[in-house]
Amino acid sequence: MTVAVSYIPTLLFGLGAIADAFRVSPERVKRWIEQGAPVVVDGEGGSRRYTAELAALQAWRVQMSAAKEE
Repeated sequence: MTVAVSYIPTLLFGLGAIADAFRVSPERVKRWIEQGAPVVVDGEGGSRRYTAELAALQAWRVQMSAAKEE
């Protein structure tokens, strides 16, 4: 018997959407980006676009939390 498991990524478009998904401020998301969070930032200046994949960003947050506890 073969069991197939598929995963459909949840993409978050925009700084506000990322912040809302994690119930944090956009400023917090910007700090995460500075710390190496897996968020794609396109554009420059006032025309930046932010994109993140929900599970990847959550995994990064868990990893960062575990590193702080060590």
